Amino acid sequence: MTGARKTARVPATITRTVSRARVARGLLTKLRYAKFTPQSLVAGLLFEAILDKVLDAGYSYDADKNNMVMRNPSLFCASSAGGCIDTKTKQYIPDNKFAVYGKPVENLSNDVIERELCRQVTKENFNFSDQSAIGVKLSCGYQPASKQLLVQFEVVKQIGFLRPGQISKQYMQVSTLALSEVELTEEDLARIAEPIFEEKPEEVIKAAELPDSAWSEPKVSVLDGTIVNSDPFTDSRDGKAKQAQWRFYNCAAGTCVQETLKDRPDLKPNSPEAPAATPGGNQSGNGNKDQPDQQKPFDLCREHPEIMACDQQPEPGSADLTIPKETVNLDFKPENVFSTDAACPKGEEFEAFGGRFSISLEPACAAARKIRPFIIAGAWLVAAFFVARVVRQEV
Repeated sequence: MTGARKTARVPATITRTVSRARVARGLLTKLRYAKFTPQSLVAGLLFEAILDKVLDAGYSYDADKNNMVMRNPSLFCASSAGGCIDTKTKQYIPDNKFAVYGKPVENLSNDVIERELCRQVTKENFNFSDQSAIGVKLSCGYQPASKQLLVQFEVVKQIGFLRPGQISKQYMQVSTLALSEVELTEEDLARIAEPIFEEKPEEVIKAAELPDSAWSEPKVSVLDGTIVNSDPFTDSRDGKAKQAQWRFYNCAAGTCVQETLKDRPDLKPNSPEAPAATPGGNQSGNGNKDQPDQQKPFDLCREHPEIMACDQQPEPGSADLTIPKETVNLDFKPENVFSTDAACPKGEEFEAFGGRFSISLEPACAAARKIRPFIIAGAWLVAAFFVARVVRQEV
């Protein structure tokens, strides 16, 4: 470090970024909170425009799920190399430059496949060795029998056996996958509302009301090509008067600085105009004028020992505390207030036909003993029923 310094204002830009998926998550959360009635939300017009896009994409509101769902949708895409649908995750395979993707739709038909996929096909979807060999004139059609897109390009430059004016036929394999039901996700919302995101990014971010944790760390950038000259100083390495020039430029880390030292033979070394520099960036003379004075820490109790906050508590003594004890005999015995069994009545005796007969009630008493628990349980259920009805009526 040369120790050169300069106190100056440099125009800079502080930027923070947030992912598109995180913004879409915030928007979807607010829509679900409002049960997809954006009129009750701040920035309601923006939410209405986003909701219209979702409805146009084939989604409808499901009150049980409190979300937009698509009934029996189908994924469809076409690729000249590699796959475009993952059958395990039931999602599109992203970042395949040789593929074109259609938006999930209900009641997928051949006309929809041809219309939605053919309008996206370009020569970049094919692995041509010479991109200039194929012209811009293109025709596309869907062949249901082979499930292929037939793409024809007009040759404008001779390459191999192809001559200008000839037609080059290329094929793209079409893949489809029917789904039972799909709920609207933040990825789907970001894809569907992408035109609104691009047109009104500031309004979209403001409407999402993202927490501070969703943003990246602030990044300070200085305008590329900005040049700042330091104050003259004396270089301690060779004792010459010099001046540093810092040029700011863009780099992978954001903003980088290139330092260039220039000799100042017109200034006298170690003079007030070119004071000696220190490695920490402080120069002699008035170089420390921008640094705050180092003050000793203030000890409140040393300055004011009489205040209550600085009152010292006495040391606790070792008191011998005696805890009283009392022994109580807790011998609980059940009180036989109600008999668990009633006495069986005496049997009835009578005379008939010159003889004496008796009827014993023991069989009936035995049967009553057996059904006694069920009678008690039934009484509890009836009482609980009446209590429940009273409570329900009051509530």
